[in-house]
Amino acid sequence: MFNMGKFTLIFTAVLLLWIYCNTGAMRCRDIGIKGRYFVILWMSIVVIGQVMIRIWGADCDSPGTRFTAGMTILTAFFLALTPGKITN
Repeated sequence: MFNMGKFTLIFTAVLLLWIYCNTGAMRCRDIGIKGRYFVILWMSIVVIGQVMIRIWGADCDSPGTRFTAGMTILTAFFLALTPGKITN
């Protein structure tokens, strides 16, 4: 049965992933890298993490959850270190 609570949670998660991915793509475009490379990399990380979660479960200590969390933290750290717009 369809539950409105699940819909709200899924919608919020997808919205936050889209915002995170779009922000990363904009930061990459600011430093001269094509934004699509970031989007492709990020979506592959999400898909690999979801496959690993489906295989090993969604516990906090499962490899899929650790992979997804680790890559999210690493990506956020990378985006924090990238400069803003480069001016000549």
